[in-house]
This record gives sequence, structure tokens and C-alpha cells, in this order.
Amino acid sequence: MGYYTFLEEQLYYILVLYLVILFSCDFIYINFERKDSMTDFEFIDLFGKTLNAVNDQVNDLVNYDVDVDTDLNGLILNIKFDNFDSLVITGQVYLQELWFATIKNGGFHYYYNDSKWKDKRGDQDFDIKLSEICSNIIGRNFVLKL
Repeated sequence: MGYYTFLEEQLYYILVLYLVILFSCDFIYINFERKDSMTDFEFIDLFGKTLNAVNDQVNDLVNYDVDVDTDLNGLILNIKFDNFDSLVITGQVYLQELWFATIKNGGFHYYYNDSKWKDKRGDQDFDIKLSEICSNIIGRNFVLKL
């Protein structure tokens, strides 16, 4: 009978730890979400314009003999380079965030504030970070203008 009591106690502690982690994460998101209090429709419109601008400018790299392929589908933009580097940009409507992921550099989360997509960790703005990563991939200077 003592064995089951020990097991029950361990399960209790695991449940408490799970709830602490769950509520901690919820608290973190509450602090960061919806910085610019726009409607979801306004966010989708703004994000769509951003994706179209990125798509057009990246596709213009073909004029400079850069082999790049883009696929814009809804709120997701996939960018593939000839050296198999791949970039993904997607919108998170509920959080009103732009998420940007690369194979080599990991992921980044941005919120819109003061007419810029700002990194949640205080790193570079989205246009600067994307320009830097694309420049490193293609081996020449690329400046994204949003």
C-alpha cells in the first residue's frame, strides 16, 4: 500500500509541475500578445501586404542571376534557394505576429509597432534580418525595403 501512495505522490508533483509550466507560459504570452491592438482583419491585410512585398523583391533576384523560388500560399511564404537553403515566413493571426524561420538560423517572432516588424527578443527588425540572411545565402548585398 505504501508503494501506491508513493506513486500517487509522484503523479501529484508531476501534475503540479505541469500546471505551473502551463500557467507560466500563459502568463508570458499574455505579456506579449497584441501589442498594437489592431483587428484580425487589419493584421491579415498588413501581413498580406508585407508578404507580397517580400515575395516581389525576392523574385526580383532572378534578374541578378540568383536561382530562387518562392511559393506564396495564404499567410505562408516559402523561399527556396538553389543551394537548398529554405526560408519560411508565416503569420500568426491570434498573436498578431510574423514568424520567420530558416534552417541554419532558427526561428524569429516579430510584432508590428511604429511601422516596423520588431523582434520580440529585441534583435534586428524583420527587414534587416531577412536582408542579412538573404545576403549571406546569395553571396551579395540584398536590401529588403518594406
